Order: sequence, then C-alpha cells, then structure tokens
Amino acid sequence: MWHTLTIRLMSQAVRPPQHHTAAIVRSPPPTRGAPPDMTGPDTTTQQPEENLEPLHISEQRLERAMAHLDGISRDLFAFLHTPKRTISVFFPVQMDDSSVRIFEGHRVLHNRVLGAGKGGIRYHPAVTVDEVRFLATLMTWKCALIGVPFGGAKGGVACDVKSLSREDLRRTTRRFIAELGDNIGPHTDIPAPDLYTDEQTIAWIYDTYDAMHPGRNNLPVVTGKPLDMGGSAGRVEATGRGVLYATERTLSQKLVAGRTSLKGARVVIQGFGNVGAVAARLFRDHGAVVVAISDSQGGIFREQGIDLVAVGQTRGDGQEVALREEPEVDPARPDVAGQEAGTVRQPPLHPFRDRPGGDVVDVHHALTELLAAHPTADAQHLRALIRNAHKEKEQNKPPKSFREIFQVLREIMPGP
Repeated sequence: MWHTLTIRLMSQAVRPPQHHTAAIVRSPPPTRGAPPDMTGPDTTTQQPEENLEPLHISEQRLERAMAHLDGISRDLFAFLHTPKRTISVFFPVQMDDSSVRIFEGHRVLHNRVLGAGKGGIRYHPAVTVDEVRFLATLMTWKCALIGVPFGGAKGGVACDVKSLSREDLRRTTRRFIAELGDNIGPHTDIPAPDLYTDEQTIAWIYDTYDAMHPGRNNLPVVTGKPLDMGGSAGRVEATGRGVLYATERTLSQKLVAGRTSLKGARVVIQGFGNVGAVAARLFRDHGAVVVAISDSQGGIFREQGIDLVAVGQTRGDGQEVALREEPEVDPARPDVAGQEAGTVRQPPLHPFRDRPGGDVVDVHHALTELLAAHPTADAQHLRALIRNAHKEKEQNKPPKSFREIFQVLREIMPGP
C-alpha cells in the first residue's frame, strides 16, 4: 500500500481549488474488475453549486460554532460576524519609469475585544475587500482559540509583486501606510507579513509609521520585523513548521489508512515560497521523500526524490521552478541538476549596487549576502555598525554609522 501526501501552500484565502491550503492523501488505484452496471436508470440528483464566496463560508463556520453554545443570541452572532472597521483607499505611486499608477488597498479591523487587531498585509493582484474581511475574521477566531491577547485584522494591496521593482514596492508600501495613518498603531491595529510580503516590507511599514510618529517607541506597531530590529527568531519558519505539526497530528490520529508517521511517506509540495520551502525541508528531515514541488511558474517531479538543496540554491539565485521533470543528479556535480531544473526569471541582486535607499534593513540584507560571499569579511565590525545605525535612528542623530557601513561595502564589493 502506498500513499502520496500532497501539501498545498498557496493562500489562506478561499478561492478556486488551486489556491486552497490542504493536505490530500492519494490512495492506491482500485483493483481491476468488471465495470459497474451502467444500464440501469440514472437515480442521481444534481447537487447545488457550492458557494465559495469568502463571506458566505465565514458565516457558515460561525453558524456551526454557535450551534454548540447555549444561550447565544442572534445579536451576538451579528456582532461576531461584522467587522469593526473597513478601510479602502486608492493611492498614486510614481514608478521607476516615471509613470504614475493607482493602487487599491484595504485594511479591515474585525474585532478588538481581546486586544489590538493583529494580522498580515498581503500583496496579490486578486486581493479584494471581501477576502481581506474574511481573513480578518479568521484572525479573530484564531487568536481567541489559542488564547493570544489580540483581536483580528488583515490588509492587502492589489498588485503583482513579480512585475514591480524593489523601489516600486518600497514606494507602494510607504504610500499605503501613509494613507492608513493613525488607523494602525501598537494599541489599535498591528500589521504583519503575509502573502508576498516579508521582513523587508515590515521594515518599510515601521519606518514610515515611525517617521509619522516621532519621539515614541514605535517598534510594537508591527510584528515579523528583522532580527536586528527586535524580530523573533524562528518567525520565518513558523508557518512551514506548523504544516509539519498539523500533518504529523493527522497521521497520529490514524486518519490516513496504513500510515501513522511521515517516515517513508512520499510528499508533494504545491507552493514553494517561504512556507513551502521550509515545509519541504522539515518533511525531508522527518523521514519523508519529497517527490514533487511546484510554484506559480510550474513544477518539478522526480520519482527517487528531489534534491532540495540544489533547488534552494537555484531559487536563491533569482530563479523559479520550471514545469519539467528534474534530471538525474550527477554525484560529481550535484549543482547541475538544480540549475537545469529552473528557468531564470531575473538576475540576482548585487548586495550593494542594486539596493538604493537608506533603510537599515536594506543594509542588513546586503550584509547577510556579503558575509555569505566573503567569509573573510570582518563580520563583527559590520554587525556593530548595524547596531549603532539603529541607535542613531532611534535618537535622531546624524547617520554616521550608515556612511561607515556603505564605505566598508564599497571597499570590498565589486562594481560601482
């Protein structure tokens, strides 16, 4: 008996099936035998079309939950289902080519009974206010279920991250946060990373909010910050690790016939971003064999198992997964398979030259790549400069450390 676990890691939003987050178990094919009798009358009845609208699903889930509670009035149902505040904004952004584009953004604060609203900001072309409202509602329930003292919130901007430059994204993020103004804050509504946003996005959000509210400790306005700004270690891997734990729990409950652990399981990862890549590595470390992975550009399949290290290196060089079978790995040149299995989408960023701007996190990322490429660099000295730059920013002092950092980078990095 064999099973293949398919882990889908695309989006929390309720969309058509390709966007669902799910774990699917494929059972063995049925044994061959006589075909079923198809000559009798058709007694099947047509099922009504399933309603996959986010707000409809949200209402259904709340209805099921409240059926288990005594003495709950319909008035409370309406309160739990209706968001406290919904903000939609349209804002202009000047792009790298000097054109001006109008973006649409949303921020929904669903409930603050347990504390300040808490929820990510996502960037995706299909972001809608109904989707954001649905996800904000889920955040309220999730925080309540696990006892976290936060309410639910969510946000998003309708944009295609893959078609925007780093500077385009920076300007878009800053303008969106400026439009939200005092509608976010450490005690009211706290943004976090989400789909196609990361610690760099969060650093831009913090920096914009901090500039608008000088003289305060504004670090609690966001979570998911870079470590040098007070972020939490393990935050990037947390969601992928949760996928592992959920799968292990499902197997331990004997919900998959013939399998109670991941050891020897064949796993397919659908969605190979931050979550999927981490989940794939963790599944492998727990004895599973990852036989296929995919992202928005295609997928790779290899019956014997995929070399995740080679694929990770390929994607780290600015490439994405291509829709083709991964070639056999030559033990003498394990890097070749990863290169052939990917299609180049964009060149890698130069750690200094391709990162204009003056954000601390920009220098932090440049430093990380620099130390990986130049192991002999004075890492201790550079990290000390980073810490000093943070202190200078908090104390509104002239950015002396910034100038020293860039001078060091200029001396040891090639190019202008």
